[in-house]
Amino acid sequence: MLSSKNQWSSVDGDFNAQKFFNNIVRLFEIDPEDEWCIATLNWWNLCVFSLILLFTETVIDFSSDKFQIYSSFLLNRRLP
Repeated sequence: MLSSKNQWSSVDGDFNAQKFFNNIVRLFEIDPEDEWCIATLNWWNLCVFSLILLFTETVIDFSSDKFQIYSSFLLNRRLP
């Protein structure tokens, strides 16, 4: 059992999942051209999207317009 809660909530005691998410996003917004930022996002993309590549013959072009639009969509889901 991971939690004693009976239902999902974005706040669990002192932990607020939305604030946690927003703080991580802000790390990447500070300087998106920073070497650490680029390397970390490349690592993340490789970890997340490599599963797609393992099970399909899809080739993902991370610089494509379609991928950039999807990335913007995810970024805009962040709440203030």
